[in-house]
Amino acid sequence: MTDSISDRLRWLSWGRPKRGHGDHEYEDAVAANPILGRFAIADGASESAFSGEWARCLVRSFVEHLQDVFDENHWFAQARREFGDMVTGRPLPWYLEEQLRQGAHAAFLGFSLTPRPDNMWDWHALAIGDCCLFHLRGTRVTLSFPATSSGDFNQLPKLIDSRWDSLPVQRQTWGRACSGDAFLLMTDALAKWALERDESRTPVWPDLLRFDALPGLVQSASAAGQLRNDDVTMLLIELRPETHD
Repeated sequence: MTDSISDRLRWLSWGRPKRGHGDHEYEDAVAANPILGRFAIADGASESAFSGEWARCLVRSFVEHLQDVFDENHWFAQARREFGDMVTGRPLPWYLEEQLRQGAHAAFLGFSLTPRPDNMWDWHALAIGDCCLFHLRGTRVTLSFPATSSGDFNQLPKLIDSRWDSLPVQRQTWGRACSGDAFLLMTDALAKWALERDESRTPVWPDLLRFDALPGLVQSASAAGQLRNDDVTMLLIELRPETHD
């Protein structure tokens, strides 16, 4: 039998800043801890100061925290402390100081996997905002969370505010997966485009599962005006069968 969760899955991530922006302006974030079976993705809001740093604090704290991240807010307190240490005492122009007083904001999706003895997996996800999770069996989407259609992105999303003392009630979902299943975690621009393609009966899930096709897909969709000019990030998790000696 394999020794850890990480031996039974494969994960890959890819991200790209907005067209015309440099890597230092990329405000999405992704983190993975395959040993604990924890993954997270976040989308910093460009309208707030230090949103990229806030997004990175959120995903890092979620995947590194050893306690139950779904039943208590210790991981969120850890993210706030880390963010405060990062920005406190930094010399800033007056306009950035004012923006920082209004809080940094980010959409967030946290995801965990737990292997079962029957070669199945239990999974759990929480979302605040419009980062999305897709559960695929073969090339068929069995679940889309929290958005279920492209029209769900038209509403202003709720974002995590760095000034909050604790998280509000989050949207959560959970389920069971088989070996061979895959999960895709995406920030909003890419998720909306993938759902639009599904709704137009031109699905891109097989190409996204190939993963190495993702940069070309994003470039083509951007050039055609189908993909909103935004930071783009995707994390792919594939579940492998348990091996025996």
